[in-house]
Amino acid sequence: MTQVVGELRFTAPALEQALMGKRVVQTIRSKSELFKNKWSMGQTVVILFKGRRIGEAKISLIEPIPIGRLTEEDARLGGFHKLDDLKRVLARFFRFASDIEPIEVYKVRYIWKR
Repeated sequence: MTQVVGELRFTAPALEQALMGKRVVQTIRSKSELFKNKWSMGQTVVILFKGRRIGEAKISLIEPIPIGRLTEEDARLGGFHKLDDLKRVLARFFRFASDIEPIEVYKVRYIWKR
């Protein structure tokens, strides 16, 4: 049995159905969140939606990227319909920044376990 070493928490209502269907395979996280949780490639994490356990996944990629370089595919992999939807969520998170485009975030991609 694989040891679970962390959690990925989701709260955005728009992601609930995609998470339940295990169609979300990537999340965008801040540098502070990444280091606070000490996530690394190969770790197994619990996926939670509003505190409810959805399943377990293995982190397969952690990659820094400025928000302005995120793509439509990044949004789709994260369970969003459009890149603008993802950027709206990120803008709320970074609400004190006048321009979020240069802010570095991290793509955290994972593979769902059965």
